[in-house]
Amino acid sequence: MALNVSNIPVTYKPQKAQKCKIIDNELYKVDVLGFNQKIGYITNISTTIYEMQSQYEENSAEFEELETRGKLCCKLQSVEIDSQKGIAKKPIFKHWTKYRKISEEEKENLSELEISEIEFDNKLVIDKRPYFMRHIYSKRNREYQEFKADFNRYSQSMWGVKFNEIPNNIKKTQEYINTKAYYDQKNPLLETNGIMNRLCRHMEKELKEVKKQNKTCDNSKIFNILFNTNIPIDEIKLEQIKEKLQKYNDFKQSKMLKTSEFHTYEQFYKRIRNECLVEISNDIQELANLAVYLCYSLMPKKKKDFCLDCFGTGIVQNLQSRNNKVMLPQKCEDGDFEYLGDKYKMVELDLEKNKQVDTFGEITNNDFNDFNVFEDLVNDDFECFEDLEL
Repeated sequence: MALNVSNIPVTYKPQKAQKCKIIDNELYKVDVLGFNQKIGYITNISTTIYEMQSQYEENSAEFEELETRGKLCCKLQSVEIDSQKGIAKKPIFKHWTKYRKISEEEKENLSELEISEIEFDNKLVIDKRPYFMRHIYSKRNREYQEFKADFNRYSQSMWGVKFNEIPNNIKKTQEYINTKAYYDQKNPLLETNGIMNRLCRHMEKELKEVKKQNKTCDNSKIFNILFNTNIPIDEIKLEQIKEKLQKYNDFKQSKMLKTSEFHTYEQFYKRIRNECLVEISNDIQELANLAVYLCYSLMPKKKKDFCLDCFGTGIVQNLQSRNNKVMLPQKCEDGDFEYLGDKYKMVELDLEKNKQVDTFGEITNNDFNDFNVFEDLVNDDFECFEDLEL
């Protein structure tokens, strides 16, 4: 059987660090070597390379050059990781990420082959990131959104529609062809058809439908489910918790986490909850009821994250006091519906006894964790990671 060379893993002879005696007082030097490493940057360069390949025919000169660069990235990343051991490393090749402008004087001194090689490298410069990374890096998403808004304004003034809504008859005009070329050149992201970009567009489409269904859901029905009618609403406490909601919104909207004393949003939510327990009521169920009344009854068009983020435990207790039995999906071989390749069946859970009434055995914590994704699907915000590229 013929050997498929393309399937052979990237291998090379790695450098080895010099052996040395461990000196406690000099261990900090190893930590210093780990500062300002560009592991994430190299990884993103590699990801971009494989996205760029989708623009070219397989076995073309461009495709093969990008394939070579992708393999070299494996070595560059490994060396970057091992550099903390004291191994010498080299930066990304300059012609990979920077355009080289050829002056008129250079053209006279360079051969046609040398000029064509420079033009070839310029064609493959890695100066963007794939489209799907807009959901990973908030900075790139902002750049892309601003870019799209500018082009939509221009398109509205020229053709009366957004840029992605231009009809086919206009796309044949020279004005559109020139505009599209400029769009592709200035676009901060690669809107190509690589695997990850296609998956991203599919997920965006599906999430849009989920959000649409979520927005059309009757808030009054949800309110009737979550609100405990046995707990009266105190107007003074309602005003107090309204102030906490404003504090919560200000913190989230201003993205104050970086400059705050908190390491995670969960720590901030805990602070809000503790303040409410001390200043408003020591009953978590009453606090949850106030939050539900405020968000679902008085502010039905606003986001409801405040309720679960800060008073989720109280909401669960209110639900439990009304009905101790709920239906939850559980993984099983002969399930009634399928999700992400696994089959599930709706089973009844007795909250009071904390055990399952059906015959599939007890539901474990892992079973609940599997369904945390549903909370993400209906969330209106993408909590983007900051750009870690150095």
